[in-house]
Amino acid sequence: MPASMPLPLADDRPPIPPVDLILRVALTFDAEHMEAARESFDLDGLGHLEYFERALSVVGREFGEFDRLLDFGCGCGRFLRHFGSLASEVEINGTDIDAEMIEWCRENIPFGRFEVAPHTPPLPYPEHHFDLVINHSVFSHLDERMQDLWLTELQRITRPDALILLTVEGPSSWSRLGAAYDYERGEYQGWRAELESRGIVHIAQDILIGSTHPDFYHSTFHAPWYVMEHWTRWFDLVAYVPDGSISQDLIVLRRRADGAPAPRTIGHRGAAGAAAASPAQAAPASPVQVHLAELERLLHPLLPPRTVIGQAKRRLLRFELEQQRQVNQHLAFLLRALAPAAAERDQSVDRELAMTRAGLYEQANRVSLLAKQLREEIARARRGD
Repeated sequence: MPASMPLPLADDRPPIPPVDLILRVALTFDAEHMEAARESFDLDGLGHLEYFERALSVVGREFGEFDRLLDFGCGCGRFLRHFGSLASEVEINGTDIDAEMIEWCRENIPFGRFEVAPHTPPLPYPEHHFDLVINHSVFSHLDERMQDLWLTELQRITRPDALILLTVEGPSSWSRLGAAYDYERGEYQGWRAELESRGIVHIAQDILIGSTHPDFYHSTFHAPWYVMEHWTRWFDLVAYVPDGSISQDLIVLRRRADGAPAPRTIGHRGAAGAAAASPAQAAPASPVQVHLAELERLLHPLLPPRTVIGQAKRRLLRFELEQQRQVNQHLAFLLRALAPAAAERDQSVDRELAMTRAGLYEQANRVSLLAKQLREEIARARRGD
C-alpha cells in the first residue's frame, strides 16, 4: 500500500546539514540567524514536498507508488531527508554536481543512494531506470543549451510513463525581478524583449557571480508557452502550475513511450498579439516592500504568524532583503563614482564590480558562520562537554 499523504516530519529524520552547506542552497543569512536558517531548511524541504504531492495527486499518484525516485539536483538532502518512511518501498536516489554535499548525504542519509553528477550528461544511471524524478530550482539556473542536454538525459534515464516534476522561474518571478529594477532601464527592457520573443532568457549578470556555484549557473526565466512548445519535444505535458512550488512554477511531465511522436502544439501568439499594460504606470513601491509582500503571501499557508518558527523565518527573510538592499546601495554609489569614466569602461569592469560585490558578500557570510561555530566549540571545550 502506498504511504498516505502527507509525508511526516519524522522524529528520526537525518540531521540538519552544516550551515556552510545550507548557505549554498538557501537564502543568505549571517551568524546571528544560524538557528533560524537551520529550522527554515528543515521545514522548507517538507513544505516543497507537500506541493509536489499535490501535483502528483492531479494524476492520482502518491510518492509511495513508485519504484525508483531520483532527486535531480538534491543538494545536501533538503527533500530526501524526509523520505525515510518510504525507503522500504521506494528506492531513494539523489544526484548533484557538488561533491561535498553528496558526500554529506552519503554519510548522513543512510536510506538513500547518492551519485556526483557531471556538469553535463551523462549521469551514472542506465536507460529506463527511474519512474519518478523530482527537482526544484535547477532549470531556473541553466541556459537553453544546457537545459536541452539535461532534458535529453532525463528522457534517457526514465521509463516510459515515468513522471518528471521540474520547476522554473515563471511570470510571477519575472514580476518580482521587474519590481527590483527600473522598468524603463535598458538592461531590463532587453531581458524582457528576449523573454517575450524567445520564451526564455538567461541572465548571466546576476547575484550568483563570484559565488560558489559554477560559472554557467545563473538566473533563467521561462514563459509558459515556451515550456509547452519546447519541452514537449521530450515529454508530454501533464500540468503547468503557476507558483506551484511556493515561489516557482511547477511542471508535471510524463515520459512518452520510445518512438512515440511528440504532440503537435498550437503555437503562441507572440508579444505583438496583445497589448500589455505598462509596468511603469504601476503604483510606486520599494523593491524591499514588494519582495516582503510577495514572500508573506507565499509563506502564509505554510507558516502561520503565531508560530515561533514562522516569526523566525520572517525575520530571516527581512534580514536577507535588507542586507541585499544595503549591498545594492553601496554598488550604486560605486557606479556613480565611476560615472565620469564611463566612456572608457567596458563590460568587463561592470562584471568585475558585480563579482566583487557578490563574492565578498558570500565570503563574509561564511567567515561569520565559521567564526561562530569555532566560538561555540571553544566554549564547549572549556566546559568539558
